[in-house]
Amino acid sequence: MNIIEVSRKRDSILKFENKVYCPLCNKMQYSSVDKLYVTAYEKCIVCSTPEEVEINGANILEIIGTWN
Repeated sequence: MNIIEVSRKRDSILKFENKVYCPLCNKMQYSSVDKLYVTAYEKCIVCSTPEEVEINGANILEIIGTWN
């Protein structure tokens, strides 16, 4: 799913019942940021390079920043 789709579907992604796992390391994600990150980029923060986390993390924080 791309970042725009994740933004549109964020409420359903973040539901407690929705379990999100990193497809690379298979660890379940618990925080809102981690759930959105894995859904958008198909890997968790641990499996990403620091450069990817910096750039992609900013995109995820923008999605979270639109909650009002």
